[in-house]
Amino acid sequence: MKRLLATLSATLILCCLASCSADKYMQPGQMLLKRNQLNISMADSSQVPPEVADALADAQHYIYQKPNKRILWVPVWLKLYCATNPTDSSRWSNFWRRTGEPPVIYDRNVALRSAEQLAKLMKTKGCFGTTVTTDTIQNGPRSVNATYNVVATARRKIYDVSFVSRQPDIQQLLQQWKEDSYLKAGDYYDQQKMIAETKEFIE
Repeated sequence: MKRLLATLSATLILCCLASCSADKYMQPGQMLLKRNQLNISMADSSQVPPEVADALADAQHYIYQKPNKRILWVPVWLKLYCATNPTDSSRWSNFWRRTGEPPVIYDRNVALRSAEQLAKLMKTKGCFGTTVTTDTIQNGPRSVNATYNVVATARRKIYDVSFVSRQPDIQQLLQQWKEDSYLKAGDYYDQQKMIAETKEFIE
């Protein structure tokens, strides 16, 4: 009996949340950001190699606008926020707005900045000629998916690693440290490893 009541209560809550629309919190012409998508292709039309896909493993960290959080595909916090009336300033409505999450409105300027950051990310991974553009795909009457079109170039490798000093004693130490270096000939270029190497020497 308790399980049945819990199931009915959960179903009722979900039905109520499903009926909550973000439209009342949106201005005319505004679109809700529903999803971010990455479309990856190679500039030479070849198949995307694993090392290029790996370079984009942290891509979501470079996209500034994130859609409303979801549980089982349902934007629960957005639904809680939109269950209230914008003109209602009661304690109950304020509580649900604080608990919930306001609708994330798609901002093209923010998307363009995200595209720039993605292009910079690819350059730090050795894909120096990569370009990134952004666009939207309609996803419902008042929501869009933001698409980031990454046209990548081949990822460059490190040809050689040299540690040079004019001081013979320091040069000898550098040659010893070379064996423990983060940078190895034949590895893919990675600016983060180069920064880590610099910090290692400074410290």
